Amino acid sequence: MVGMTSSSRVARGPLILLGLLAVLFVTAGLLPWLTGGSGWARGLASPMVAVGLLAGYAVIRAPHAGPAAPRAGVRRTSGRPARCEGCACGPGNCADA
Repeated sequence: MVGMTSSSRVARGPLILLGLLAVLFVTAGLLPWLTGGSGWARGLASPMVAVGLLAGYAVIRAPHAGPAAPRAGVRRTSGRPARCEGCACGPGNCADA
């Protein structure tokens, strides 16, 4: 089946982009601290460092995350719509359809 991936694989493209964004935020946030910027500039840069570290943690954690939780709702095994579950008239031929 072409185009299908297993649930254990993680898409690397979005993780690479998020990792680059994390590095960018950390670098931009540390720049005022390293160059001796004013207190105002350091105050604006501190949340950027925090967001960059949080994004970096998400990139590191993503491959180790467990499978997604199953969606709540009716579990169907027949492939028929939920209104047809338990109906003996066949798929798509329900009287209430």
